[in-house]
Amino acid sequence: MKHVYSSFMRKKTSHLQYFYYSSKPHSPPHISFENIHNLDDAFKLFDVMLLRHPVPSVYHFTRLLDYVAKMNHYDSVLVLFKKMCFLGLPVNHYTMTIAIKCYCHLNLPGFAFSLIGSFFKRGFTPGLTTFTVLIRGLALADRTPDAVNLFRKIIREKVCKPDVIMFGTVIDGLCKTGHTDRAICLFRLMEKVNCKADAIIYDTIIDSLCKERLVDNALELFSEMIGNGIVPDVFTYSSLIRGLCILGRWVDVKKKFEEMGASGISPDLYTYNILVDAYCKEGKMEDAEFMFHRITARGINPNVVTYSTMIDGYCLQQKMDKAMDWFSDMNDNNVVPNNFTYNSLINGFCKSKKVDQALHLFRFMQSKGVKPDVVTYNTLMDSLYQTGKCTLALELYNEMQAKEIMPDTCTYKILLDGLCKNHHIDEAMSLLHMLENRGLSDIKCYTIIIDGTSKHGDFDTAQAIFDDLPSKGVKPNAHTYTVLINGLCLNKQFKEAKEYLVKMEEDGCLPNSVTYNVIAQGFFKGNKCVEAVTILKEMVEKGFAPDSTTFELLLHQLPAEGQDSTLMDMIQNFAPG
Repeated sequence: MKHVYSSFMRKKTSHLQYFYYSSKPHSPPHISFENIHNLDDAFKLFDVMLLRHPVPSVYHFTRLLDYVAKMNHYDSVLVLFKKMCFLGLPVNHYTMTIAIKCYCHLNLPGFAFSLIGSFFKRGFTPGLTTFTVLIRGLALADRTPDAVNLFRKIIREKVCKPDVIMFGTVIDGLCKTGHTDRAICLFRLMEKVNCKADAIIYDTIIDSLCKERLVDNALELFSEMIGNGIVPDVFTYSSLIRGLCILGRWVDVKKKFEEMGASGISPDLYTYNILVDAYCKEGKMEDAEFMFHRITARGINPNVVTYSTMIDGYCLQQKMDKAMDWFSDMNDNNVVPNNFTYNSLINGFCKSKKVDQALHLFRFMQSKGVKPDVVTYNTLMDSLYQTGKCTLALELYNEMQAKEIMPDTCTYKILLDGLCKNHHIDEAMSLLHMLENRGLSDIKCYTIIIDGTSKHGDFDTAQAIFDDLPSKGVKPNAHTYTVLINGLCLNKQFKEAKEYLVKMEEDGCLPNSVTYNVIAQGFFKGNKCVEAVTILKEMVEKGFAPDSTTFELLLHQLPAEGQDSTLMDMIQNFAPG
């Protein structure tokens, strides 16, 4: 089942259809629209209509444009519309609203607004339908603030009275851009202007609240919805179930699922996929399999999402034999794997240190016509670098560029980290300079280089890069400081390490548990036990605890200091449970 979120898109009969069909002439010429099956048919009919004497009415031309628009050939609609204007054929505000709608679908709201001027020049006044189309066009173009401003202007200047479709369009745009609170305010405004919200608007807000983890608020709105006599549907329940799954409220999930059935609403594949996905993410693979078999028992065919979710669940647990069994079952049932399916398997093999199998699957997916994306390449390159196969990783990077798959920030960080860990510091530095020139370098890139140069023994370069960060307008974070402090400890520059620990706090970047453990371990390994213990005391005072490595190093000091050592009290305090 396809779930559409916008009330304007889900309306069975739009304002536009009503207006121009209601203007149908009493004695239309014999023009058959039923024979339009493709774009060529539409253009041929347009040419036939031009040769008619008299020329068909605006109704017929408008109806033809609507046919083409319903085939999603929005650019072709505009070609025909412009030709009509050029030839002086009749157009009215219904025709022009179709053209505006097509500009909006092509993500060209600026051109859509330019047609409003033509409205007035031709003596027409834009109405409710036209403005609703414009508002939706702005929302589609990720210009929700502009859509809201237009909506406010319509209300303020009383251009027209908004109906449930216009309200729903604005509410949908606000929810999609994370402004659910503002959507709710608009929802309450509907009550004040006696515009009753429909099930679609309730669904939109409930779904958005659930995505924002505000499930209790969603449940309250759900109760209000029922109290107002609006019947929830499968999408309503599915949204609530997904929200409860995200919060791990499994008892409530079961109750809501049972309530759904008791209300006479049968869960569809979308609902089941939500449950399968939730169980897989929680590692509850037995529950996921049970739900999968429940799908088939109800005569519903699992789709690529269902299978891919099961495969991804087992890949996350690195149970690759089980993942491949599901992959085989997927193919046996003629469900075609997609990019996500292959990426899950490749990632699973890489995490299981089976990079050869991952590469084999990478070539296999291409042979099946499935194109790898940047995630596929990133996963493989990272795994190849981790296993020291730098040449092959760089070959993949070159292949990626040859196929015009644009690297993302993650790609460059993988390259930097891989080069550093495999002692190709010069190449890593060259890559960093390239990223700087392109404005793509950030604190994570610099932290990787500082870590790499430190571990390679080039502490002067590491410190110089760190000290130069302010001049580049980059602020170091706790991880950057921790990496530098670790490098200084490795170089036995303990005084400088402590100075940077102090500098961290002065810069408003508070040391965390990792920072304290790193410097304590560095001091222990450098036989600076007294200073290490002092650092541990400070660490505990700030609410942090030593990790297993730090605690083990602390235990090693006991024989040298003797049983009466003050270390005994500290060891007892730090000992687990």
